[in-house]
Amino acid sequence: MNDLSKAKKNKVVSHEYLYAEIGCVDLSFRKSGVAKEMTSYCFNEADKLNIPVLAETSDKATLSLWEKLGYEVYAYTEPEGYGFWHLCRTPVT
Repeated sequence: MNDLSKAKKNKVVSHEYLYAEIGCVDLSFRKSGVAKEMTSYCFNEADKLNIPVLAETSDKATLSLWEKLGYEVYAYTEPEGYGFWHLCRTPVT
């Protein structure tokens, strides 16, 4: 089941969305605001289009960052023994 199917099943999204596929910040730049800057363009576009942004993480330590960016966890899965948190940021209008 892909992210869109999971999101629809959990009634998170039933229409178009943006998907934040990969975002990495070098350890030496963590807590410097780089991640927030990296997401602002995507969020601004999603807000203009009034569509949610979906993402996922396998790193529990990053959940607080995702939440600070406006995401909420809508599902947790463990395919093949690896845990993933599935996240959704609703548009700000």
